[in-house]
Amino acid sequence: VDEPDTAVIWDSDMQASKDPPYCPDEKDMHDSDDEIPASSEQPNPNRIHEAKFLVFESNLRELLDRCLVCGSPHCEVELSFVGTMVRAQLTCPESHVRVWRSQPVLCRKPMGNISVCSAILFTGSSPTKVLRLFSLMGIQCLQKSQYFKFQSCYLLPAVTEVWLFEQAALLDRLRGTKLCLAGDGRADTPGHCADFGTYTLLETTTGQVIHTELVKSTEVSSSNRMETEGMERCLNYLRAQDMQVDSLVTDRHSEGKASMRRNHPEIKHQFDVWHVAKGIKKKIVAVARTKQHSVLLKWMKTIVRHLHWCARTSNGDGKLVMAKWTSLIRHIIDVHQHVDPLHPSCEHGDVPDRLWLEEGTETFKKLEAILMGSHLLRDIPLLSPNQQTFSLESFHAVLIHFAPKSSKFQYDGMLARTYIAALHFNHNADRAILQDEDGMPKFFQQCSKAEKRWTLVPAKEKVTFDYVRKLTDALLECVIRWPTYAIASEAAYRVSHDTLSSKCGVKPPMEDAVAMHRSRFST
Repeated sequence: VDEPDTAVIWDSDMQASKDPPYCPDEKDMHDSDDEIPASSEQPNPNRIHEAKFLVFESNLRELLDRCLVCGSPHCEVELSFVGTMVRAQLTCPESHVRVWRSQPVLCRKPMGNISVCSAILFTGSSPTKVLRLFSLMGIQCLQKSQYFKFQSCYLLPAVTEVWLFEQAALLDRLRGTKLCLAGDGRADTPGHCADFGTYTLLETTTGQVIHTELVKSTEVSSSNRMETEGMERCLNYLRAQDMQVDSLVTDRHSEGKASMRRNHPEIKHQFDVWHVAKGIKKKIVAVARTKQHSVLLKWMKTIVRHLHWCARTSNGDGKLVMAKWTSLIRHIIDVHQHVDPLHPSCEHGDVPDRLWLEEGTETFKKLEAILMGSHLLRDIPLLSPNQQTFSLESFHAVLIHFAPKSSKFQYDGMLARTYIAALHFNHNADRAILQDEDGMPKFFQQCSKAEKRWTLVPAKEKVTFDYVRKLTDALLECVIRWPTYAIASEAAYRVSHDTLSSKCGVKPPMEDAVAMHRSRFST
């Protein structure tokens, strides 16, 4: 079924995960290659960058009506199509025959077909939607099977080649320095039934992604294990590349903490303050739902600011972070002298009257259980003073564009879209803040739904897409290097992965499945 009646859009590599990957048979590949006869003309790959135009059929026939040999009008025009390319055979009343093509051809492949396929993937678009757009407009285009075949044989190898080249150049620039990394995972769908998990490492001094790993749920015992597995693969890859990792900032994922202690004790493992604050806020909001404890909502911003202050002002001294944090439980009862000599008193000066809590009350005990919980106190000394993971949240926003969570992808397609997202993010990582005529930084205002107020956001230079030219050039090189689909299919490296349906056993015959089917509702 082309468009299943579900909330999820099946697209692209967007065939359902239960289906096997598209593998064109030998006949299919040779038939497609032979649609355009081989030519002795030297191909010019740069013609792919020429401007293109929409032409109506009536205007095209009007243009081709007159014979170029004898000038006779009323030529018989026979049109045929190869994807987006139009082939016109013209026969004039004087029997002169001429063949005209609407596009240049590279290795028997119309460049318009190459351009459409590459633009779909390089922009993170949905093949199903783009091809449906062409269909609704009445524009001649490829079939989905043709797109998938071209993607598998040429697009995916080209994207991988460019990413590996750019990554190698980035690692060469960083080699010999101690890396301060931020790491975070992202599932391809909401909830606990994800097919893929993407784990990304970002170098915090450059703000660029240096490595990303894609883990399939069939490779681990459960979907929750994908993040830890991805982190291990990333760190092992950097170790194999002889890179020195000094510190890694992550969230407080329990399996990740255990893995770092067990397998990477030489790396300083720290926790992102925003993630810790998010967990504390969630618990406070849950307690403050009752009217008896609603006063805690008025303390929430103070608690979060204090957490950030503890991490920022302690220079990585875990004992000092702990001393400052534990002083909070005395501050909220209006006691500002503390027993720990590392932080003997609050540093805020005079404080106006506010809703101080009373020690021993039920509300105080609820808050104390949250702020002084044993699991939290174990992690407080490991708060990162400088490096955080907020840039990875920006990368995940970019990845959402190229690989939406509402769409299903196969492994190769998901990996390629992740690589393109990383290329886009790295290419625009160092955008400068715009300045006004007086040399002052420019800002614009943005409404914050969480804070319910307007916030200032720096105005940066426009996003650029120069990296797409590298992807296009690599794609054309692949087309020239592998002139037929058969050659490309044999040359392209493929990693075999178990499908999700492999855990369900052998598929029963349709007759047996229908006979065993039961519904909760009468039909």
